[in-house]
Amino acid sequence: MKLKLAVAFAVLLLASAVRADGIQTDAGLVYIPGGSTITSIQDIPDPWAETGSGLIASVVDFTFADGSGQITTAGIYGELGSIDFTTPVADLVLNWDGNDSYAFWMLDNIGDCFCNPNNGGISGTVNWSGPGISSVGFGSGDGDAGIDSVTYALDGPAPSVPEPSSLLLSGIGLAALIGLARRNRTNVGRSIRISHP
Repeated sequence: MKLKLAVAFAVLLLASAVRADGIQTDAGLVYIPGGSTITSIQDIPDPWAETGSGLIASVVDFTFADGSGQITTAGIYGELGSIDFTTPVADLVLNWDGNDSYAFWMLDNIGDCFCNPNNGGISGTVNWSGPGISSVGFGSGDGDAGIDSVTYALDGPAPSVPEPSSLLLSGIGLAALIGLARRNRTNVGRSIRISHP
């Protein structure tokens, strides 16, 4: 029994680690941060090609624990993407994959920027300290690119969501207070009627 439980737990851990990295689309390969959940993949007319060319681009939307992102790829014509955090972050580390014959660039909302020049390598790591980073834009002059991992520290208080048990206890307490208020109102009304003959 313990062995079966350990195997099941190991499979769950490995499944979440490889859930989303390189994603093959109709327009080419894109990279999104590992552990992300793909929310949609749709094909659109290629925004970089000539009108009526019939070429397509693919738009991949994804979410992760503290935000969401989108990347549009048109294969050999390039890629553009963005990552948005729900709470500003600091100590941001981005691992990127690109194509060794074209530039790969990134820019955040506070002015940090990175550009890998042509023939400058096909992958790397960028570290930005922040604080206050809430979005990152990126792009490549060719397909098969993207950001394949993101690590960070939350820069502000995380949005709090009450636990279901806390909501239940709050509801019970509110119902008890309403009941006591009605009971006290009824008792006050009776004492007034008794005191006046």
